[in-house]
Amino acid sequence: MTQSFKDLLLNERNPNHLFIAGYTNASGVQVMAMHKTLDGGTTWDTFSVSDSAAGDSVLTAALAVAIDPANDGTVYLGGTINSAGALYKSLDGGTSWTKLGAGIFADPILDLAVDPSTPATVYAGTDGGLFRSENGGAAWTKLADTPAACITIDPVTTSSVTIAGPDGVSTSANRGQDWTDLNATLPARNVLSLGVNPTTKTLFVGTNGGGVFRYRQSSRFVLSLSATTGGTTSPAPGNHSYVVNSRVEVTALPDSHFAFTGWTGSATGTVNPLTVLLDSDKSLTAGFLRTIYPPLNAAGVKKLNRGAISAEYINVLSWQPNPDNVDIRAYRIYLAEEGTRRLLAEVEASTTEYRQRRVEKDKTYAYGLVAIDKSGREGQEATIVVR
Repeated sequence: MTQSFKDLLLNERNPNHLFIAGYTNASGVQVMAMHKTLDGGTTWDTFSVSDSAAGDSVLTAALAVAIDPANDGTVYLGGTINSAGALYKSLDGGTSWTKLGAGIFADPILDLAVDPSTPATVYAGTDGGLFRSENGGAAWTKLADTPAACITIDPVTTSSVTIAGPDGVSTSANRGQDWTDLNATLPARNVLSLGVNPTTKTLFVGTNGGGVFRYRQSSRFVLSLSATTGGTTSPAPGNHSYVVNSRVEVTALPDSHFAFTGWTGSATGTVNPLTVLLDSDKSLTAGFLRTIYPPLNAAGVKKLNRGAISAEYINVLSWQPNPDNVDIRAYRIYLAEEGTRRLLAEVEASTTEYRQRRVEKDKTYAYGLVAIDKSGREGQEATIVVR
């Protein structure tokens, strides 16, 4: 058995489900076929359309596949039989097929699209134009004579439909009733693929030999906000659309026991609130970290330690864990002297006392005591002075 693959479709609502349009050739007879995986490509099944056999096998193949994303057992398979258009529908994932649009499609079907908000609405594109069905393929209306080798539907604003082919790109804001030509600034007209970013309302156009181009479909820009664990933002995290050159004030709002650490993305620093100029699409992430509080009741005293044959002065430092801290693994004790600060010791989190031996009787000592979390991050310092 030989197989060919013409179109690949991924169900974005279930990314392990992929569908390929092509053909299969068994015993010298070529038929339209769909290849399907439900486990991300580990295993594949082939579902052939038995009544699509043709005398000249070169001219028979499935060229496009579309699904109902909410129930991808409903599949549309379009292509050509002996150079004429052919369209089939399955309600059981490809096990059985019903032919649609008899006598409607004179040219091969090159692309198919299902409206994700209204799955009974299906678009079929050919070199002879774009067709639409409102009832799952039972009846069809021609919407445009412009070649429609590619179809894309904005997944958010599903009334926005764009088609493209050898004559360039056209778009409709009302499901194909009216069309706007987008070719004025497109250097290459022979378009092979389309894609849309619904958040930024940006259309991406792949051409034959001319490169990839993008087209802004809106006079508004998008501010995308997010936050790390421990806080939120105002406006709330998400995508927000504003008129070009708007100035938007964004505020980072830490949760209890967290602190704002700064912005990343289209702006950096710790200014809060931050005013953002929307002269392009912008994205910002507010960073937060759990506050590490200083130990409680930090104190120190100098003591004379007498031994059997000698005596020495020691500084005894003591403290208590701060109950507002979490995941503390240790404490660090720093000694400050002559303008410098050096690490004197690191002790386990269960420790609440430290002794520095052989200190001078009449010298004043200054210590810094900090808690350390499991990531090694130091917290706020408690100061201890021993005279």
